[in-house]
Amino acid sequence: MNIELQNIQQNSDDVSIVINVPGIYWHVFYGFGDIEKRIEVHIESEGVEANILGVIMGDTGTCKINTTQHHKSPNSVSDLHIKSVLSGDASLAYTGMIRIDKMAQQSNAYQQHDTLMLSSDAHVDTRPELEIIANDVSCSHGATIGNIQEDLLFYMQARGIDELASRQLALRGFLRDIIMRVPSENVQSELNHYMKNCL
Repeated sequence: MNIELQNIQQNSDDVSIVINVPGIYWHVFYGFGDIEKRIEVHIESEGVEANILGVIMGDTGTCKINTTQHHKSPNSVSDLHIKSVLSGDASLAYTGMIRIDKMAQQSNAYQQHDTLMLSSDAHVDTRPELEIIANDVSCSHGATIGNIQEDLLFYMQARGIDELASRQLALRGFLRDIIMRVPSENVQSELNHYMKNCL
């Protein structure tokens, strides 16, 4: 198993990952800033499972992220999931491409981007794109945009948790599942540290 972790605020260079050996791979990124980041994963072997996870929290600036999941070989899997929390006047533009070549039959590709908006001045633009030439594949993409549910805040405050702590718990709950997916306690710890510093 191979796990890569990157802070995109500290390193905004484009990333191109070529996977040509069967196995399970993880690329995890986090951060926010006035940057434009491109992350490409090229699968060139059967028996590859590529997982791409992102945690994005911003309160000011414009961040652009482009991802590509490119299947060149059959019987492979790519699974991308990004969660964003935007406050202040933060702006995020995300474009996600799934490309499956004709030779990459029986491949599965998934893409999901979920955003929690904490400010009416924040902005998100999500654009999924598909280029599928193979005819025996499974692909899906989705995006959600929402706010913290007021009934959830009311529930916690009715049990003695103040408003600030209630909002922080709701944000931790929103991000927790994606952090816990990473099969590395060290990476989980760094993501939790990032999340706490942003709350």
